[in-house]
Amino acid sequence: EVALNRDISNLHNAYAPNLTGVDAKRAYNDEILRNKLNAIGDNLNPSAVEVGEAGRSKIQNTLNSLETKRTNASSDLYKNLQDSQNTYPISNFENYTNNAIIDELGDIEKGLVKHKNILPTKYKKLAEKSKAELSKLEKELDKEVMQLDKEYPNLNVQAKEQVLNQLVPAYSEKVLKMHALKAEVAALESGRYKPGHIDKAMSEIGNNITQLKRSEKGGNKSLLRHFKKQKEEMLKDLSTTPEGSAHRDVYSQYSKPVNAITRDKLLKKFVGKNEFDQYRVPTDDLPRNIMKAPKENIRNYMEHIRGNEAEDLTKAYVRDMYIGKAPEGSIPTYDKSNNFLRTRKEKINAIYSPEELSSFDEINNYLKNRAEVSRSNSTYGSATAPKLEMQAKVQSYLGSPTQQPLEMIKNIPGIPFKHWASKQFMRPNPNYSVLEEALIDPMFARSLLERQPIAKRRRNYLPTLFNVINGNE
Repeated sequence: EVALNRDISNLHNAYAPNLTGVDAKRAYNDEILRNKLNAIGDNLNPSAVEVGEAGRSKIQNTLNSLETKRTNASSDLYKNLQDSQNTYPISNFENYTNNAIIDELGDIEKGLVKHKNILPTKYKKLAEKSKAELSKLEKELDKEVMQLDKEYPNLNVQAKEQVLNQLVPAYSEKVLKMHALKAEVAALESGRYKPGHIDKAMSEIGNNITQLKRSEKGGNKSLLRHFKKQKEEMLKDLSTTPEGSAHRDVYSQYSKPVNAITRDKLLKKFVGKNEFDQYRVPTDDLPRNIMKAPKENIRNYMEHIRGNEAEDLTKAYVRDMYIGKAPEGSIPTYDKSNNFLRTRKEKINAIYSPEELSSFDEINNYLKNRAEVSRSNSTYGSATAPKLEMQAKVQSYLGSPTQQPLEMIKNIPGIPFKHWASKQFMRPNPNYSVLEEALIDPMFARSLLERQPIAKRRRNYLPTLFNVINGNE
């Protein structure tokens, strides 16, 4: 029973079915294996909240650090782009959009037109504001000139400028501002745009792409393809400017590790927030999401928490799921153990090291052997049946355990009552017990085989017969 060998256990059950020491030994084994299990996860017994908080803290800190590096690397380049007052055409974008509008109808056409008007609409509003300011300033200056013409009707242009500069406060500054506003209006209506505005228009198109993917129209592949192409063409236009798209290249490069977290099926649940800056997934629900995630996402999660307290807490939490409701000092049943390891094999492989996995396998094999022993022994019931079965098997090899030493006299002519006499004397087979023990105990059998043979001289017939009759041989 202790050796977890079915055949040995059957033999034990036949000859010592009520040996109480087996239960004590089994409990001792269970305690040893439970301690081995507890060592996985540094003997911790965490709650779901503790596991979720530790994992969230580690991953959120990692994400914050990556986002800070990204900002530091791209901020100066982005500032230069936003501060630039130069304007540039977006010919590639306009050519693609105009050609696409010709061929499309309905929602696709509306979507293309919407993106086409992002910058013109923005600049039209800016121009209207500048025009209003310019009109007000022009009226103010015209009023001053008309007043001067009334008082000095015969002055030439140069003389008027000199008088106005002397009589009207800040006249020259107002004239300069008027010319600047005229230039600004002309620039805003020229179809050329500042690189900062071009960059923002690309971001707007990118947001619309994301929104389209999440909407019911996300299945409209043509509209999505047009939107992506519009963004690509505008990026080409921006890349040809002196300010260029260097900040986007740097930002994209530093975004790869950020996206590895924010777009991962499991990691994003640790850091994802809503519009109120609150985490979408409750802390105590995070461990459940770990075991629901695909293997690769779990492996990615374990890499991010490697060496952190979250690693031991996660391992301990899953280990406790395996133990289930088994009392302290004991281990689960084979059915529960095997079902847990079988149904969660890939996920467990992603969480634990090979050495830790071998501990689970060792315990599961132990439980399997113990279950087989219990099932086998349960078929015997009373020990009488296995005893008789064992005796029959031994007798098939050794013959009867008793002898009738006078049976041979039946074959001697002239002896009276020889048949009756041959059945009256019986004795145990002197070799039976020795051979029986040899069949059952392999160590005793080996000792017999290793004995040196003893040479004996040949005996006469009659003395031997009398010795047999007397039971000496």
